Amino acid sequence: MNLEKTSVGFALHSYGKNHPGSELFVQFHSIAINMLEKCDIKITYIGADEGSYSGKYVKFKGRTHKRILKEEFDKIRSFDFVATPQDSDAPAYDKFANIGISYTGYDKGLLLYLDINETFISLDSESFAGLIRPMVELYDWDFGYGFSDLARKEASVYIIGGGNDQYSEEEEKALDLWHAAKPEERLDRLRDVYPYNIISERQLNHLCPEYGTLRAYIENQNNTTFERLTEAGLHLWRIADNAELLRVQNELAAMSLLIAR
Repeated sequence: MNLEKTSVGFALHSYGKNHPGSELFVQFHSIAINMLEKCDIKITYIGADEGSYSGKYVKFKGRTHKRILKEEFDKIRSFDFVATPQDSDAPAYDKFANIGISYTGYDKGLLLYLDINETFISLDSESFAGLIRPMVELYDWDFGYGFSDLARKEASVYIIGGGNDQYSEEEEKALDLWHAAKPEERLDRLRDVYPYNIISERQLNHLCPEYGTLRAYIENQNNTTFERLTEAGLHLWRIADNAELLRVQNELAAMSLLIAR
């Protein structure tokens, strides 16, 4: 299989809420399968963690997967789908698509993420917004973002605040800044600025020098789009042009509005 050198990364975060319950995992299971089918991606493995499950990848529609479905995701705290070449027996290394959801008790954090090679989906395509909408509507998220980067960097690793030997020293520093940020800070300020930025009312009301608030700053930008996504107050700020993205990143970093810069 010939794959692109880049992948799309997308994440939705929530903090400070109790475990959402197994029904949310059931809904995610259906949404994720539907999305991957639309992208013509064949799932090969699943991963699950908690209770009697090891957290290791096992075969899609295999015995463990069927047991999880029968038990309706009882006690599950993380679950993900993986797509690999059909003959792969090393999903952690060979995956070209990964979509998952996880809950962490120490920060009461819920994370939904996807990492898909751009052979199957493009961040710039008109269909991308439609593909992610069911995920946005799945839960009361606090914020999110979408981006494209080299596949070897593993977008899912970046999203959780990890890293690998493909990251520069500057990028490692940015990852460390995000990893060290407390949930309260993440709820107030943006991690960074991306081509896709899903922003809460709380973040939009953050003080912004010269403009008053981040919302006012965004509304004063000429080469970006800004729209309301949900009744709960999530907004989508899109920046398609790379030069414009760099300018905005530099300006907001200078105003101390970005955690990772």
